[in-house]
Amino acid sequence: MRRRRDHPLPEHYDAADDGPSPSEMLAESKRAQCVREAVNGLPVRQKAAVTLCYFEGLSNREAADILELNIKALESLLTRGRRQLAGKLETEMIELKG
Repeated sequence: MRRRRDHPLPEHYDAADDGPSPSEMLAESKRAQCVREAVNGLPVRQKAAVTLCYFEGLSNREAADILELNIKALESLLTRGRRQLAGKLETEMIELKG
């Protein structure tokens, strides 16, 4: 019979996982869902401005050009959109905690 040789495990085989825990991943998923719902609840022009600037990473000038607005009008949409999002998300987070 052949003798079975044990092979040592790699050096970092049983290293601790530095990634987020399952509960942290679930909480992040819930936060992301709240943000998506809040953004989807914005008026169309505010949603477009917020999406282009914050989720697509476009500059204000690029977003204004796409939306055929001047910079001031875009900034106004962003200000109103952020204000509405802050209110909605604050309410959502309170409900999640409570």
